[in-house]
Amino acid sequence: WINTGDNTTLYAHWTATVYTITLNNKGGTGGTESFTIAYNSNTTDPATITVPTKKGYTFLGWSMNEDDPQAQAIIVDSNGTINKDTAYTDANGNWTGTSNATLYAQWEAKGYPITQNMNGKTMSNEGSTSFYVYYETSTVDGYIAPTATGYTLEGWYNNAAGTTKVMSSDGTLIANVSGYTDASGNWIKASATTLYAKWTAKTYTVTLDKGNIVSTATGDASFTAT
Repeated sequence: WINTGDNTTLYAHWTATVYTITLNNKGGTGGTESFTIAYNSNTTDPATITVPTKKGYTFLGWSMNEDDPQAQAIIVDSNGTINKDTAYTDANGNWTGTSNATLYAQWEAKGYPITQNMNGKTMSNEGSTSFYVYYETSTVDGYIAPTATGYTLEGWYNNAAGTTKVMSSDGTLIANVSGYTDASGNWIKASATTLYAKWTAKTYTVTLDKGNIVSTATGDASFTAT
């Protein structure tokens, strides 16, 4: 220092702190594992954040909490873009977090359409013709059991021959059906499919009085005269 007595001003020089953000994919595969970003910046390293995939699920983005799929909680969206105005960013999308952090992937179970094949019978009510099931859940959405005059619906099977029962007539998934459900009865087939109704003909009793039919029933059936 060789100042000869004149007053002088020194100016601070600041370098933005760089933080490491770890991306927990929660069972997904692929995608960026972590990135770095400087405070008050929206530029990441790597520059492109790639997203993971997971069978049977739609990726919603990464949030600060393990189970928080709400849109306002997503910090990095499903395209790998940093969202604006979040817990870690300002209204311009610049990073405002002040420490290293972990973000957690948010997944939504996909719904798969199931077509109901009446297997040769004609529906006699306003039952559903298709419904949705959701991957790794037992949720069945939009199912209304159909009826067919003269028959009882036994359930829904994997083929027209009725080889393997997949769902009961009331819409309950059968547990541990290979290729369809797991041991807990959750759906594990990641594609649209068709299930086939299995029907049993109803049996009716017809009472005869002096050769005249007193009570009758309609539909395909076997009859026992008394």
